[in-house]
Amino acid sequence: MNVHLSNFQAGDKLGAVELLAEHGLWDRLLQVAASLDADSAGDRSALQRAAAAFRSSGQADTARELLNKLGDYKVSHSSRPRF
Repeated sequence: MNVHLSNFQAGDKLGAVELLAEHGLWDRLLQVAASLDADSAGDRSALQRAAAAFRSSGQADTARELLNKLGDYKVSHSSRPRF
């Protein structure tokens, strides 16, 4: 499937994340998520959406990695992660 990412190139990172998730392009979505800056408000929204998409698709480990990048997920040895 050929999905055009002109939205991402134009700066609509959230739109690109949603497009990739909608089409199940997980490898490309991970590449885009890795390029996002957790300190940027717009990028944070895109990272949160990417994490939610990975979680919904059963890829909890990848979702957890993205949440770690955001600082929104802390692993505790005394408790199980809740998703």
